[in-house]
Amino acid sequence: MAKCSSCNAQTVTCAVCGKTKKERTPGSIPPTSIQLSLDPTQFLNGEGTWVFGPIGPSGDPGATGDVGPTGDIGLTGDVGLTGEVGPTGDVGETGPTGPPGDPSVWEFTLVTDATYTVQGDDVIIVCDSTMTSIDVDLPATTGGGKGYRIKNIGSNTVTVNPNGIDKIDGQVTLTIATNESVHIVDISLGNWSEF
Repeated sequence: MAKCSSCNAQTVTCAVCGKTKKERTPGSIPPTSIQLSLDPTQFLNGEGTWVFGPIGPSGDPGATGDVGPTGDIGLTGDVGLTGEVGPTGDVGETGPTGPPGDPSVWEFTLVTDATYTVQGDDVIIVCDSTMTSIDVDLPATTGGGKGYRIKNIGSNTVTVNPNGIDKIDGQVTLTIATNESVHIVDISLGNWSEF
């Protein structure tokens, strides 16, 4: 071992390649450095380059960092398709029965003119023939069972006339005398009947 002529550092000559290397002064060698007091051929390759050992194992992972701030809320997505209509619910309970009507009140139509055409909502037709005879014209038959009660309260006659070719018990007219009444019913197409 010799000293460098420029820095006075100790040097060592490689036994393999013959090159001279500086040796660190005592106290400056890192803890992981290897003293050259051993055979230098174990640490130098054929070109005089230092040969390092294998890389040691990785250290343990560090602690997880803090959670970052929450990002902005994204845009609202499109509205989904409408679902199918659900099944029909059960029928509700039947409500209470209403109060009965007043059987003592009868609605009627009073006729005083010479001619009257029966309306669909008529039920009782009272004809006052005191001033003139009265013709009552019936609607066309349908066989629906609609009925009318017709009474003559005057001194002249009341004549009931079917519509078109309709007849009343086979007759083309029906005469109602003073203080008499008839109840006629639409029993079939073309036919009224007196009850």
